[in-house]
Amino acid sequence: MTQDDLKQIGKVIQSHLKPFSKHIDTLDKGLNKRIETLEIKMERRFEGMERRFEAQDTKLDQLRSDVTATVERVLDTINELHVEDDQRLRRIEEHLHLKRPA
Repeated sequence: MTQDDLKQIGKVIQSHLKPFSKHIDTLDKGLNKRIETLEIKMERRFEGMERRFEAQDTKLDQLRSDVTATVERVLDTINELHVEDDQRLRRIEEHLHLKRPA
């Protein structure tokens, strides 16, 4: 087999592979497009999840603030009741002419 024969065989093989090469290129382009589409979808989902987490964080911060304010109001009310009770007790003691131990 001569060099020319080998070149001729190579050309024949290339000509037979050429349709497959085009088909492979078409498949590759299709796969790349599909991958790109999936990446875009995943990115959108991730952004949506981030927004939901941020919204939940905001709600959680608001809830913490509300709970803190409620606890402060309860403590203020308890303190006011203690002061009122102490004042009532002093008035009763004064009325009965009792002296508190020092």
